[in-house]
Amino acid sequence: MPKAGKGASYQRKLKSAGAREQRISREGRDIGRIPRVARPARKHRCLASLETFCRTYFPATFALTFSKAHLRVIEVLEAVIRQGGGFAVGMPRGSGKTKLCEAATLWAALNGVPYILFVGASEKKAEQSIATLKTWLETSVELAADFPEVCYPIAALEGEPRRCAGQLHHGRRTHMQWGDGVIVLPDIPGSKAAGCIIEAVGLESGFRGLNHQRRDGRSVRPELVIADDPQTDASARSPAQVVSRQRTLESGLQGLQGPTRPLATVVPCTVIEHDDLADRLLDREKSPQWSGERFRAMITMPERLDLWRGQYLELLRAATLRKDFGEVNAFYKRHRKQLDHGAEVYWPERIEPGCVSAVQSLMHIYLLRPQMFASEYQLEPLRDETEAKLLSAADLAARLSGLPRGRVPLYASHLTGFVDVQGEALWYVICAWGERMRGSVIAYGTWPGQADAYFSNRDIRETLSKRYPGHDQQARLRQGLIDLTNDLCGRTWLREDGAEMLLSRLLIDSNWNVSTEIVHEIARISPHKAIITPSAGVGITAAKSPMSTWKIRPGERRGLHWLLTSPKAARATRLLQIDVNYWKTFVADRLRTAPGDPGALTFYGQLDANADLHRMLIDHIRSERPTRTVGHGRRLDEWGGAAGRDNHWWDGLVGCAAAASMEGLTLWPTATSDEGSEFVDLARLWQVGSQPGSSAWG
Repeated sequence: MPKAGKGASYQRKLKSAGAREQRISREGRDIGRIPRVARPARKHRCLASLETFCRTYFPATFALTFSKAHLRVIEVLEAVIRQGGGFAVGMPRGSGKTKLCEAATLWAALNGVPYILFVGASEKKAEQSIATLKTWLETSVELAADFPEVCYPIAALEGEPRRCAGQLHHGRRTHMQWGDGVIVLPDIPGSKAAGCIIEAVGLESGFRGLNHQRRDGRSVRPELVIADDPQTDASARSPAQVVSRQRTLESGLQGLQGPTRPLATVVPCTVIEHDDLADRLLDREKSPQWSGERFRAMITMPERLDLWRGQYLELLRAATLRKDFGEVNAFYKRHRKQLDHGAEVYWPERIEPGCVSAVQSLMHIYLLRPQMFASEYQLEPLRDETEAKLLSAADLAARLSGLPRGRVPLYASHLTGFVDVQGEALWYVICAWGERMRGSVIAYGTWPGQADAYFSNRDIRETLSKRYPGHDQQARLRQGLIDLTNDLCGRTWLREDGAEMLLSRLLIDSNWNVSTEIVHEIARISPHKAIITPSAGVGITAAKSPMSTWKIRPGERRGLHWLLTSPKAARATRLLQIDVNYWKTFVADRLRTAPGDPGALTFYGQLDANADLHRMLIDHIRSERPTRTVGHGRRLDEWGGAAGRDNHWWDGLVGCAAAASMEGLTLWPTATSDEGSEFVDLARLWQVGSQPGSSAWG
């Protein structure tokens, strides 16, 4: 047994050894004295000017002379970062807007903006920008020389983010973070950037109410948000995603707004499709709060486009196939004066490899990829022939009746409805009709109802599954149809003069094989069965026999491009077959007729209502395009839409018009059937709102 004195000595040795190990560990984690600023005057100049900052510290990234457009964007970026506010800027593809915004992010951080949020179209995209900032902070020699208080502690990590937790500066923790999605700059006394947070999020992940707990216990919110190209190619082509992303962006920003300093927000973007998210943010009429500016690659086109489209284009196509541009470049040099005459580009120094000038570079895109040139370089997407024929969303939005939802216009004598059956929701439209097919949409919606102002069939929140838990799909559809038909058919609709009206006819689409028998059952058992009729759209193209040539069986009734079949023994219900191509053209024409004229169709809403009141309905209406075809001695429009675009209320509106015809309403007093020449009949119908024989949209 050791003596007490020896035991105490041993404990002192252990304690001393432990202290020595702690001191060595602490010294190994302590970065010591921060080097002096190499060039204080240069640092001051760069903190005062974003342009100088970019040129000085990242010359390889910003090697070309800035264009006037870049200088304007830099000017606005500086103003927004210093003063707050929102700004959307549209720049051509390849203009370096992302790199410019990344540099602006770092510039803002070094100037003391405490919390910066970088929002990308996806989280991966946003994290790529964080990776760029980390590379700059780790590798820029000149930046490290002027900002040692930031770059020296980062260099001390030696590429090991795990060292952040233990890093010390004169015995004091630096509290740095160096992750894929977030950077927290080192907390060094006297540093303007001490503790600055730069975080990356994807737009769809949401960022409402985002905040960060600082080491002093304060909770801080972002003061600068840069949302870089917040849409994808796929989302730009989907009206539902456009609305969803705009709502997420704007509501998220609203949730970040603090009580004192106005939030600074910059959205650099490129237009991909007409009325996509970028197009809407840049439109000062639709989104004045964003103060949008567009910078086109080709400010003015060359005057002699005929020269470009002639021999030059032939040489260009041959050169593209051979991957040898020597001959076309020689031709361009010989005729450059004539080819370039009148052209002005936004960035003369931006010359594609293998080209002689910026004008030539852009004209190659114009000649070979005109759609891309129009959208991604001129920020004015081309609209195809059928798109040009469609009524604009603004024109449709202006077709308001002046009445609130559910109110029946004074001229109306009939109410018709249509239900489109989908797996998790029932989509319905109700229309009021008067003489000469003058009509108005008085209500539309889904069962169950939705709280969101805009949604798609894929992302509805209130579903039949949620409304009827424990039911299988067919049971849900059955109960949903019972509840919806009881609501629509049992409701009293009030006309302007106080008269009470009921639905005259309600059609329910029975084309979906999952719900076909259910629809027919509802038509048999409903207390409103006298006015409920199952329906089915028939795609009669120019290549097919028109309905007027169909053989009529006993008990059947034929009307204007519709056929009411006789009851089948197994179902004991009748089916209304509708020539949907005809009726879509018919309704499209009604939407071209001046409101107030015979045959005009309007939507409910006060005349001064917000332009977005019926945006979702209008997107459904514009989801399909007509193509003029000829066959069987007649001309007609065949309708089709892009995959993934909802058209349920468009189908409902078309069904309501066919139902009105079934109830005896006509555009012309003599147009009571489709017997005889369908071409003549169609031309007669087109006389209201368009010229005889013209397309319903052209």
